[in-house]
Amino acid sequence: MTLRTSAIFVLSTRSSADRVAEGFGGNEYDVLRSELFAAQEQHLRYALSDR
Repeated sequence: MTLRTSAIFVLSTRSSADRVAEGFGGNEYDVLRSELFAAQEQHLRYALSDR
């Protein structure tokens, strides 16, 4: 990320990740994908939650 830019973080299943990436196709976006271990995913979900 750089100053004055935005980011969208999406948690999805592997099967829907391709559809999410396709939804951003044709635009000037970088789509980065990563697979997390279960514990990492839980930590991320907690960090992004409203608690």
